[in-house]
Amino acid sequence: MILNVEVHTACSIEKVTKVGEINLIIHTNAPATYNQANKAIVKLMAKYLNIAPSLVTIQKGHKTKFKKIKIET
Repeated sequence: MILNVEVHTACSIEKVTKVGEINLIIHTNAPATYNQANKAIVKLMAKYLNIAPSLVTIQKGHKTKFKKIKIET
């Protein structure tokens, strides 16, 4: 499954908001430097979907706020 994600970094809270069938907005505390936000996004998505972090990968958009995240099943 591929999900479209919009990421907001350096927020005061961490949360995942479902916008549509495959669209999500993620707010994370992590800054967008040294890949910290991407690592936090993977952990948040795994927690949100109740799966292992190894099943979540960022497929596209490593350096932008709009990402495509692949979920292995």
